[in-house]
Amino acid sequence: MLPTGAIGALDEAQLRAVLAHERAHLSGRHQLLVTMASALGDAFPGVPTFRVACEQVARLAELRADVAASTAAHRLSYAGTLRYLGVL
Repeated sequence: MLPTGAIGALDEAQLRAVLAHERAHLSGRHQLLVTMASALGDAFPGVPTFRVACEQVARLAELRADVAASTAAHRLSYAGTLRYLGVL
């Protein structure tokens, strides 16, 4: 969730990018995918593939949301947003 102060500090393109990022998570049901991968990793701790899958599914979900954000606004604008928010 984005703090209220950050919302006011972002310009229109940056806010559009952040919202596109979060919408991509929702429409892609990323939390469900990450939860399922995590459950498999927890259920079968001796299977390295499930542990790696859990890490990679989470990473890929973030990358997919980043693609959506950089499509909604210029990639440099989105990069500036990530830097401002302390993600980079």
